Amino acid sequence: MGLPNILMGAATAMKAGASIQQGQMAMQSARYNAKVIGRQAEQEAEASLESMARKRTENERALSSIKLRMQESGLDTTQGSSADYFDEATSRLELQILDEARQSSFRDKARRNEAQMQIYQGKVARANAQATAMGQLIGGAAKISGKMKDINDATPGFSKTKTF
Repeated sequence: MGLPNILMGAATAMKAGASIQQGQMAMQSARYNAKVIGRQAEQEAEASLESMARKRTENERALSSIKLRMQESGLDTTQGSSADYFDEATSRLELQILDEARQSSFRDKARRNEAQMQIYQGKVARANAQATAMGQLIGGAAKISGKMKDINDATPGFSKTKTF
């Protein structure tokens, strides 16, 4: 077979191995990135819950202050237009909190989708690397086979019926 062909085969195998390793590294990187994104999503969700709790407390204080001022002004806060105003203010403030919760949910879903996309891209990179490695192995084998054929054709008295 000859030293050049052995070296060509070894080089081909090394290239293929490097391609497979590159694919594995891409997959590991994608999994790591997905975990980081997942942790960030959890932290953002916790921060959002804390923010909503703080806003509810602030809203209760503000509403208490409004109610107190209305009562100090002599308005009855249990009925009539002043009660309607108070109920409307309460509803508006709660809607702001619910809107923040909805936005937080959208951000959380987007982060989780981003994490899943990272994993998918890692799988694609790994599959591409494996296909590249297979192509390198097949290409290397074809080159070696072609060189062997050339050597056999150039060798006088070599039987064309021998196979390897």
